[in-house]
Amino acid sequence: MKKMNILITGAHGMLGTAACEVLGQEHRVRSLGRHEVDITDFEILMQKLIQEPRPDLIVHCAAFTKVDEAESPENRNLLWKTNVDTIRALCGICLKHRIRIMYPQTFLVLKDQLEPHGESSLDVGPLGLYAWSKLEAEKVLCDLLPPELRMVIRLGGLFGGGPGKDKNFVGLFLRRILPESQRRGEKIIEVGDRVWQPTWTKDIAHVMRWALERPWCPSYQYASSEGVSFASIAAAILTEVGLSNIEIVEVPSSKIVSKAPRPQTILMTSSDEVVRAGLVQSYRPRLRAYLEKEWGVYCRQTFFAGVLHHE
Repeated sequence: MKKMNILITGAHGMLGTAACEVLGQEHRVRSLGRHEVDITDFEILMQKLIQEPRPDLIVHCAAFTKVDEAESPENRNLLWKTNVDTIRALCGICLKHRIRIMYPQTFLVLKDQLEPHGESSLDVGPLGLYAWSKLEAEKVLCDLLPPELRMVIRLGGLFGGGPGKDKNFVGLFLRRILPESQRRGEKIIEVGDRVWQPTWTKDIAHVMRWALERPWCPSYQYASSEGVSFASIAAAILTEVGLSNIEIVEVPSSKIVSKAPRPQTILMTSSDEVVRAGLVQSYRPRLRAYLEKEWGVYCRQTFFAGVLHHE
């Protein structure tokens, strides 16, 4: 496989960090995070993009991802500029210089429904402004770039990055929900019944690398093999870190307060090619590996749970 020059935006985030690590094993990777550039400063961004060595591919992980904060009126201009206008600017430079772009897409653009979405599902139905902005960004990408220059990878719900970067449910539960409950001496934690497919960012990065080894394809879909509730994930975390004196009680998601509307159930089937390649993972062993490798010391120091163990 020919080595490529790859530029990864959002390189210090949950997915960007994993992408830099995995893609860097086979390719020449240049990371571009918020410490290097404000991606809403399009003039500076464009200068960074065309620096030598000019990238063959941009993996655009950078985004405004704070789902609740996206609903605040004071953040809406920044949300749109970050998630939509930046894509428009990137498309211009990609078209001019024939640079390909890989765009990770959130499952939240899809319609809330019990039936899993197939890889070519057009049943979109974003609920919050974050999801709407991501859907609009995908439309801009598909309108402005031909298929040979774009790849959209629609993904399940992410976990990854460890204590410093995991902003989604696994990180929120370990950093805030569980410690606060312990400080209050509670033995029961109520967690919502929303269903998603928890997917490790490192597995996503391996799918990205696999996709680059194949003939170019403009779209893929990838998520872990099971849909599970947030409450089930919380219970699994307690088992893995060795906390047996706390009970997780599943409650209706309507009982969980949030600023942004969220779907009850969105499930996806991974693309057939990804399934045949054996890349689809069961979430539980991947969650276990993630907790052991990226949260082990934190959990031992925070919860005094002893060494993480296997079931």
